[in-house]
Amino acid sequence: MDARQHLYYGLGLIAYAVAGIDGKVQREESERLHTILSEGIKKSDADYDLVDIIFQIVAKDKPDFETAYQWGMDAIKIGKDKLTPGMKWTFLEILQEVATAFPGGEEKEMRLIATFAADLRAI
Repeated sequence: MDARQHLYYGLGLIAYAVAGIDGKVQREESERLHTILSEGIKKSDADYDLVDIIFQIVAKDKPDFETAYQWGMDAIKIGKDKLTPGMKWTFLEILQEVATAFPGGEEKEMRLIATFAADLRAI
């Protein structure tokens, strides 16, 4: 994986954490999450197939949401040299869309997104 792919891999893991922080990510939620990520990543001209890879890894490893967030941040830090201010905004917009796409747990989701925003600022 190159540095830019690490960024999107990290975003996928963090989006998974946001979607599931209020409980298990159901099949319908997983499909919607896949769509949101695919459309969001396409806006940045990334490798569209990467979303499928993210979901295969999550399905295989089944990390809890704290672990998914940490793995996501670790991946983003690996690719930080390719992380632009515009990408940071796009990532936050994608996570906001994920949070609003799934009812319930909005407070937890918003706290996690705020944590992510702070972590992005520190990079």
